[in-house]
Amino acid sequence: MMDGLEPKGLNFDIQDYEWAIALLPGSRPPEAYDNWVTLLTCAEIALRHLPCTVHFLAAIAPTLDPKILTQILQHRGWTVQRAGEPTLFQHQNGRLHLVTQGFSDCLHQCHLGIATAGTATEQLVGLGKPVIAIAGNGPQFTPQFAQDQCRLLGCSLNLIQKPAEITRVLKRIQEDPDYVQLAMHNGRERMGEAGAAERIAAHLAQLHVSDSCQQLG
Repeated sequence: MMDGLEPKGLNFDIQDYEWAIALLPGSRPPEAYDNWVTLLTCAEIALRHLPCTVHFLAAIAPTLDPKILTQILQHRGWTVQRAGEPTLFQHQNGRLHLVTQGFSDCLHQCHLGIATAGTATEQLVGLGKPVIAIAGNGPQFTPQFAQDQCRLLGCSLNLIQKPAEITRVLKRIQEDPDYVQLAMHNGRERMGEAGAAERIAAHLAQLHVSDSCQQLG
C-alpha cells in the first residue's frame, strides 16, 4: 500500500508558517459527494481556529466529477482565487486546491489530513501524518469501518463524531509536539516502508528459481 507514492513535485506555494491539510473524500460516488460536504464543514470550522493561511489539498480520485465538487464549493461561498485558475479557491483565510493529478503530492506536502476514505487514509498515516476521520452514512466509510480503521492505525487516527469536534484534535496537534512525533513513528510502524511489492516479487522469483533447481535435481 505504501508503494507508488512518489510525489510529482507539484508546487502549492505553501509557506513555512502556513498550514497544509489534505482533504480525502474517498473515491466512490455518490457517497464521496456527501463526504465532500462534511469535509468542507470541517475545513471551515478549522479556519476559525487557525490564525494563519491554511491550504486544503483536496486529493480527488478520477472517479469523481470535479464540476460537482466545484458547484458544492461555490454554493458554500468558496470563490475562484484567480481568473484562469479554476482549481484554486479562496474562503476567509483558506485556500483550497482541487487536485485531480497529484494525489501523492497532497499526502507528502500536508501536515495532517481530514478524511472519509479507506486506503488513502492508511497511506497518509503510513507517511507519518496524523489524520482526523469522520464517519459518513456509507455504504463504504461507515461508523463500523471507521472503528475498525482506528484499531488498525492506532493513535495516528483521530475519529470524531461531528465536525465541531475537530477543534479538539487541532488543539492537541498545535500544543503537543510529542503527539506529532508519536504519530510519525506509529504510522511507519503500522504501515511499513515502501518497496514491499519489489521485495515480494524478488522473493517469488527466488522461490521459482529454487523450485526449478529442485526439479532439475
